[in-house]
Amino acid sequence: MKSKLMATAAFICLLCCSTATAQWPLQTYGVQNEWEVEVGARILDRPSNNDAAGLSLVTIEPTKVTVFSGADAVDLNSSIGADFRFMRKTNYDFSWEVRGFFNRWDNFESRSGDLRSPLFTPEILPEFSNPNQFDYAYDSQLFSIELTCKKAIRPGCNFLIGPRYVDFDETVTVDSTFVNPFIPNFAVDLSTFNRTHNSMPGILFGLEIRRPLTRDIFFSGGVKGSLLANFSSTDTTTDSSIVGSPAVVQSTIFEDSKSAAAGLYELTARLHYDIAPGNVSCYAGYDAFWLDAVAIAPTQIREAFGPPAQLNTNNTTFVHGLSFGLMVRAGGAGSRRAY
Repeated sequence: MKSKLMATAAFICLLCCSTATAQWPLQTYGVQNEWEVEVGARILDRPSNNDAAGLSLVTIEPTKVTVFSGADAVDLNSSIGADFRFMRKTNYDFSWEVRGFFNRWDNFESRSGDLRSPLFTPEILPEFSNPNQFDYAYDSQLFSIELTCKKAIRPGCNFLIGPRYVDFDETVTVDSTFVNPFIPNFAVDLSTFNRTHNSMPGILFGLEIRRPLTRDIFFSGGVKGSLLANFSSTDTTTDSSIVGSPAVVQSTIFEDSKSAAAGLYELTARLHYDIAPGNVSCYAGYDAFWLDAVAIAPTQIREAFGPPAQLNTNNTTFVHGLSFGLMVRAGGAGSRRAY
């Protein structure tokens, strides 16, 4: 997957360094105090691409058929989130840009029957190994904000560098009801909760291009790579109670923290249409992100029940989807052509 990203980056570099064939200027540099504001949204999907996707987490007795797999655990629905950007030119070659986005995903799965789930067997009553109800709730949030210095290295092509902060926060809750077949009307509710948090400051490098396709339509795109310091943490707790009793036994199964390197790789391609040439345009495009060396909650809750328990930051999360919005340009003097 990373090799495809590098190949795409090479293609974009070749494109931005090629000779222009359009009949109007590729770049009409704005003057000092020109600015752009972009407000939009991203519809992003998080497919199952984790190493744990093939795991059998819950089976049904006595056939041993898997009814809840690792793929079910890490798959999430599509999410629509906010996307914003503010850019200000400071002179003919430099500009500063603030960009951020936020997306949140969730998923809920429920299984019933004579289930077997060794990962969530109650410690207080280990003979209760077959839950007859299994509810799984997964919530994930991704937030990114960056301050980028953009240097024009040739008309229509900018080099990007600047600080970036990424926050990746996940929770998983597993609720199970365990029934003892030898004691009538006696059951135990077990709720297992895990929160895994990745706080990642770092530095961003990238390349951005803009090229005209027609007089009113232009293309923008680029590649970015961010080297991040991942300050990750995790904690797993359980709440146990006898059905019908108000007493709850709470215990911490595992908690840990870790500092390590992580990476975020980004590919963007968009088409813009000038509604009011030089001032207002709308856009639609495609975005893809690879978040590498992070901890995710489904894998971590499994680690908490598998000795030796440890914080696992060896996961790669892939997110991709569509983006759309509106861009407004103003300020300065003379032409503000988007190219």
